[in-house]
Amino acid sequence: MQLIALLVKYGLWQGEIAQPVENAAEYAVRREQFLKLNMNLWDWLRVLIAVKFAESSLDVVFFSIPRYRFLLTEVRVIPWATAVLGILGAGFYGYRLFMVNRKLKAMGGGRRVSPQIDRSHLHGGILYYNPADPSWFVGKYLINFANKWVYVFLVCLLCLPLLMFWPMLNS
Repeated sequence: MQLIALLVKYGLWQGEIAQPVENAAEYAVRREQFLKLNMNLWDWLRVLIAVKFAESSLDVVFFSIPRYRFLLTEVRVIPWATAVLGILGAGFYGYRLFMVNRKLKAMGGGRRVSPQIDRSHLHGGILYYNPADPSWFVGKYLINFANKWVYVFLVCLLCLPLLMFWPMLNS
């Protein structure tokens, strides 16, 4: 999960965005602010994932060793606290991202500003492969399959359920 969060963060950082001609400097500042907020959100989620997994490890230790069972109640508070902190952090960053995005849209004159898709690299209308483009995503939904990190991300996404449910399959 940590690797997936890091890969998403890296993918956001690699993305390109077209800028409107008017207010280009201010638009670039707002876009950088939007990117920093996004990075902070992913860092926040990574910290909460680490805390949750640490709690799971402590839970196993305190449950399996009889002399530490009195600490089980305290350890059980950690997932609830991380859930509340996760919801609060997502709300905080979500609101700030919404406000910056609103300002970006206003600077773009109400129209959506996005880079144009090079149709010569689009195959079958759904597969985009452009080695010259460092972005993971092109447009809103197209994945750039020329970026090697996209494959790492897809493998992680496919392996995550397998890793999570492997103990159940072996028992």
